[in-house]
Amino acid sequence: MFDLQELVQRARTFKATAPSMEELGNWVFNQPWADLIWQDSLPPFNESEAYSRNIAALEPFEIALLHWKPGAESAVHWHKGFWGYVVCLSGQLEHHGFHLREGVLSQTDRVVAFKNGVLAEPDGTIHRLVNGNADEPLVTLHLYAPALEDLGGLQLFDLQAGDVYTCNASAPAADLNLPEVHFDSIERGAFVLDASTEAASHTISPVVPKPSSTAIQHLLSAYYRAQAGDYDRLDRTDDRRRAYTRGVNACIAERLAQLHADSSVRNVLDVGCGTGRRAMEILAESGLHYTVHGTDLSPEMAEIAASRGIRMCTGFWEGDSGLQGLDAVTFLYAFSHIATRAERQAALHQLFDVLRPGGMLFVDVFNRNDPHEWGPQLMADFEKWQLGRQGYDAGDVFYSRTGTTELAFLHYTNIENMTRLLNSSGFVDVECTRIGYAHQPGQEVDEGGSLMFFAKRPDDEN
Repeated sequence: MFDLQELVQRARTFKATAPSMEELGNWVFNQPWADLIWQDSLPPFNESEAYSRNIAALEPFEIALLHWKPGAESAVHWHKGFWGYVVCLSGQLEHHGFHLREGVLSQTDRVVAFKNGVLAEPDGTIHRLVNGNADEPLVTLHLYAPALEDLGGLQLFDLQAGDVYTCNASAPAADLNLPEVHFDSIERGAFVLDASTEAASHTISPVVPKPSSTAIQHLLSAYYRAQAGDYDRLDRTDDRRRAYTRGVNACIAERLAQLHADSSVRNVLDVGCGTGRRAMEILAESGLHYTVHGTDLSPEMAEIAASRGIRMCTGFWEGDSGLQGLDAVTFLYAFSHIATRAERQAALHQLFDVLRPGGMLFVDVFNRNDPHEWGPQLMADFEKWQLGRQGYDAGDVFYSRTGTTELAFLHYTNIENMTRLLNSSGFVDVECTRIGYAHQPGQEVDEGGSLMFFAKRPDDEN
């Protein structure tokens, strides 16, 4: 355990000049933040301000402890000539990033940090910081280089009026509600906020540090429980999603018919079946008459699937369904919800065991190399937010449906990694077909696209 004074002593191991972003980051991520005793140094609230500050050091870089009121937020402000990191010590911290170009200010990203999560703030950052909990205070530690002796020159953006406020040295916080005496200037109508109504259907929202696998399952359950009653309608009204699922369903139906020609298909398990709509569409398109079994995290979705005639089992992919000797398993979209590589490997081992010899696995995964989808942005975010230092694998993403607060998780992969997982789980005859998702949805494509895998348990394992 160590306190704020000892943290300042640790900082003095740096030479006198301000550390670079990389140097400061290496220092920040080497500190055991869970052991920091900050409670005795917490500044009391100032009644008129959103947050209060305790500046513990200015050399060799600034160390400031901030105490935020429930639901409080800073103004949108511009980091010019300084850089650093923010550590969430208690509560829920949100970063809302913006980009200014030719007088138009646009929101670009949202990152959520919980206890011991770290946000990077490179030089040039335009953002606001928000206490994401309306009922509880937030405690954050800010480490900036060069140190800000005061807020003089800091520019604040009034999103409603389009005005830019420039603080002077007397400003106690980045707050637009301060008396005008705390501003050197106010430039009226300096920018326009991009209020485009063409929002994407989903929004990426990194969460740091990466939650545990159990926490991720709880998030997924809440996400799908909230959408259970409307999920099929939302899917049907998304033209790209509808075309994609039709393309995948057709591929699987064709392969099931081929499998049936060799050996009768009587029982198929759909893992993470949701409302069961897709499983029943595949059954109808195959022209076969097998029994569909299903599992899902959402009780509400499982109830809808059961009403469609699917025999619902307990568990998700953990192997406690009680089923054995299955002719085929489909794991569509939901395989990418599994939180870690080790758990994805374990899932494939479990599914291998419930298949009969010669049985087939069908699984689609998101392709991190698809230039038309999230993959390239996820790889850039992995570096930008230093997510590898916070429990992430490259390709991990948290996201929400636009207009909702519930978060879901996906993992984007590539052909090589997924093939390796399947082979190491005992599967043979592994094939991959690319199916367009964001571009040429539902069609087989030569590059990009989501990855549809077909794999087989060996016929003769002796």
